[in-house]
Amino acid sequence: MNDAATFIRNHINVLPCVSEDITFGRDLRMFVKVALSLLLICVIRSLSDFLTLIYTGLVILLTVTALYERYEDHIDRHALTGYSFTFPFAGALEYAVSLRHLTVLALRS
Repeated sequence: MNDAATFIRNHINVLPCVSEDITFGRDLRMFVKVALSLLLICVIRSLSDFLTLIYTGLVILLTVTALYERYEDHIDRHALTGYSFTFPFAGALEYAVSLRHLTVLALRS
């Protein structure tokens, strides 16, 4: 029982650490993911009421899971192709943002 409690406590304690990294700007990629996720949730929520949103989310979750299990090889192949195509752009964007951040820090000094 203690092992389970320790395991759960360790995983729950990761959340404040990740939140702190996002808050202080140490993890730009996670910040963008969180911001876009919250924006998407806000837009979807404004289009319907709570019960409809829960029902639709459940149907989508079950459907996507079943489709992924059936077409896993095709989906993985296309996802890797898309990832390899967009990875250089994401790296360039992160590099540009980090340079701008360093420039701002240098100007403050």
